[in-house]
Amino acid sequence: MFDTIASKFSSLFERLQGKSTFDSNTLNKELSSIQDLLVDSDVPLATASSFVALVEKDLVGTTKNKKLSTAEAISKIVYDRMVDFLGGGNVDDFSVVIPSVIMLVGLQGSGKTTTAVKLAHFINEQTLKRGKKRNILLASVDFSRPAAREQLSVLAKQNNIDCYVSGQTDPIKAAKDIYDYYKKNGYELLIIDTAGRLHVDESLLNELVTIDKLVSPRYKFLVLDSMIGQQSMQVARAFSSVAYTGSILTKADSDARCGVALAFRYEMKKPIFFLGTGERCADFEFFRPKRIASRIIGMGDVATLVERAEQKISQQEQIEAQKFFESNKFSFGDFLGQLDMMSKLGSLSSLARMMPGFASLKISQDQLDQGEVESRKFKALILSMTPKERAFHSLIEQSRKIRIAKGAGVNLAEVDSFLRKFEQSQQFAKIFKKMGKNGNPFGSR
Repeated sequence: MFDTIASKFSSLFERLQGKSTFDSNTLNKELSSIQDLLVDSDVPLATASSFVALVEKDLVGTTKNKKLSTAEAISKIVYDRMVDFLGGGNVDDFSVVIPSVIMLVGLQGSGKTTTAVKLAHFINEQTLKRGKKRNILLASVDFSRPAAREQLSVLAKQNNIDCYVSGQTDPIKAAKDIYDYYKKNGYELLIIDTAGRLHVDESLLNELVTIDKLVSPRYKFLVLDSMIGQQSMQVARAFSSVAYTGSILTKADSDARCGVALAFRYEMKKPIFFLGTGERCADFEFFRPKRIASRIIGMGDVATLVERAEQKISQQEQIEAQKFFESNKFSFGDFLGQLDMMSKLGSLSSLARMMPGFASLKISQDQLDQGEVESRKFKALILSMTPKERAFHSLIEQSRKIRIAKGAGVNLAEVDSFLRKFEQSQQFAKIFKKMGKNGNPFGSR
């Protein structure tokens, strides 16, 4: 979501490297560049102008910190203002009051149905960390989109979450029936998915207001599609009559620009609570302004990466990973374990974008996608090997290569290429191990 703007900010800061003063010409030029790149990223012009005016105010009359370069000083001011526009303090202490009803509203196609399941899964995961489990019910009153309720039921079942499909055919009557079922069966939390339209209309808003009165939701989240650009602010204003609590941004893993993230909090004065970052149920996270600001200006997000590793990789797996990197005798079985462990952290694209300096590398999405393809291919090749072949790759001669190629659905040349790469990685491991022992990668002098 932040690739384009992160790359542009990185280029801007690189241009400033080596400059020692904030002369007026340079300042005006770079402030103009900041405004242009914000507008290009679907930030409304008025919001972009306000942002730049505040950055200029911070810069004018500021004595440069002698410990910071000009680029670092400007990036810090831009970062601080970005955090402020995104909401300032974190919302990661958000916790649902029990019992509660959560109502999701938004346009058709914004991802409300999958978001309902992701939100339920996320709340369960958060409470499991405290040794508890929430009794959550999912339900839908979306009669506008064909099979919307059936889709929710299927997704809920796949993720072991209860889902109630009302026998009523009218959304208002269905909402009352769902609420009665929720109360009667002692659920702690009801997440209700509402109908959407391709465009906001009066009948939809009236329906939502009526359902709101019936089920008395404690939280109402506007689900916004990150890909619709400046139209998102029109949607946000149109749904104001529902008096939503805040928003959830979906499709944040796409090539969408960051305009909605930056403009929503500033213009609507409401928080963004969560980000949908992929297709998997687990691809859902708190919206943390400081971390998002860091991604936007190309500084990466190591904090989220570390946090994700701590949450999804067990201590034993971390120990095994350390042994793997320290050893120069790792096998295909070890390598397969590392691939599985990395997949728990997310896609290659999402991991790469969290690395500081990634935006300046100009690596295209196609290259990242190709890396994902190669990773899946490597996994298929290893799974096509016998346990003995995984442990001792020297056993893999021509007849075994042919069998492995067929099992993985690749040609023989790809098997040979994979084996060469694996042997090269072992050689690199030996070199790094020697470097670690000697304490000097360039030898003694």
